[in-house]
Amino acid sequence: MENVLGDNEAEEVVINRYVPESVESMCRQTHYTPREVRMIYRAFKQECPTGIVYEQQFKELYSQYFPLGDARPFSGLLFSNIDHNRNGWITFEQFICSMSLLTRGTLSEKLRWVFNLYDLNGDGFISRDELTNVVVAVHALLGTHTLPTLLDNTARNHVQRIFKKMDLDNDGRIGVEDFTEACLADPKIKASMCGLFDSTML
Repeated sequence: MENVLGDNEAEEVVINRYVPESVESMCRQTHYTPREVRMIYRAFKQECPTGIVYEQQFKELYSQYFPLGDARPFSGLLFSNIDHNRNGWITFEQFICSMSLLTRGTLSEKLRWVFNLYDLNGDGFISRDELTNVVVAVHALLGTHTLPTLLDNTARNHVQRIFKKMDLDNDGRIGVEDFTEACLADPKIKASMCGLFDSTML
């Protein structure tokens, strides 16, 4: 079984108490070829030599891609969605599995991933407060040079419009089925909820 690391790299990661799974294992878990897994690993390890990335480091790296805005709130949400076991760090496996799903998964799989991003407390529903928090984080990410400054009323109005279309039983929350059906049925809703990912992921 081939390890994703070369001999020297494997020795270094063992010292740091983390060794990624084999290339074959990650190919089974993702939509990537062995060559692509190795390429992605090399890029990941260049930024994260220990083979894992902590939240603060993740935020700093993510901020490099959005210099005009404040990426910290959104990157924190993104980190939490990838860090499934909530242990405060992301492994290469977690990173590449999320990347594979968002770039090559089915539309339903991608929508489920985006739903989980909005479902901040993991209870299976999106509340008004959760949606508002993500909307504000997205606008902070894009920055005032890209979009007008987001006012509280603007965020509340946006959330109200979403809930009017998705919360059909008016219970103040959106389930994953309602979320998926609404996004599949209405391109405008999909763009509103998933627009940040549309160009490369959906």
